[in-house]
Amino acid sequence: MIDPATAEQLLANLSASDAEALLYDWQSWARPDQLAPPGNWRVWLQLGGRGAGKTRSGNEWLRGHLESGRHAHAAILSQSMEAARKIVVEGPSGLLNICPQWAMPTFEPSNRLLRWPNGAVCHLLSDAEPDLIRGYNLSVAFVDELAALQNLAQTWAMLNLAVRVPGCRGDRPQIAIATTPRPLPLLKALLADPAVAVTRSTTLSNAKYLDSAALDFLIKQYGGTTLGRQELNAEILDDNELALWNRALLDRYRIVPNRAPRWSAGW
Repeated sequence: MIDPATAEQLLANLSASDAEALLYDWQSWARPDQLAPPGNWRVWLQLGGRGAGKTRSGNEWLRGHLESGRHAHAAILSQSMEAARKIVVEGPSGLLNICPQWAMPTFEPSNRLLRWPNGAVCHLLSDAEPDLIRGYNLSVAFVDELAALQNLAQTWAMLNLAVRVPGCRGDRPQIAIATTPRPLPLLKALLADPAVAVTRSTTLSNAKYLDSAALDFLIKQYGGTTLGRQELNAEILDDNELALWNRALLDRYRIVPNRAPRWSAGW
């Protein structure tokens, strides 16, 4: 990751075309947790707090695959078609705002897809219509805010069945997920799966790109609370902070069967 001072020196010594190329080189600007991990994984799970840069990471990963020609059939899955368009396509970290002009995709809203100059296409899919995912033949997909999906089990199954063809150069099919976590069975299963690559970030990880006054307010208001731990620190929480008993306390005093006290008639 290039720091601002180094970046300024580099840009001053580059031609206009080289400076523009560097500007769109995500590998140079991203934090380590925003880059896809190495390895032969099928699923990359990004757990991040609000504003941690998760959508940008997923979109840059997708953009890299499609712009390079390694993959030609992709999909973006969001909780609704409106969310896909407003956040993942047209938002501040959306594909139409992060792609360079020489490789800018054309957005076809009526067809629910983006089309790259090299012929690669990316379909927009909605959790509200999981059955419509049937029939797609995809090699890569990006899921934005998995924990917000209402038809999670069915949608995830349909997407996995669709992401099944190799890339143009034989790269294996892959799915990237970006989400602020909730204690959902699917998320827990993904975290427990050693074949799933996991990266983590917090809201503070992206502090220099967030409004400092807003960040101070969020930390003062929610820091240390259950909501803050989930939404800012990206922790998966099972316990209610107001509950009389919690999992840690129960585990601490749990009796192992072979160490249980023995009952006798004389008691």
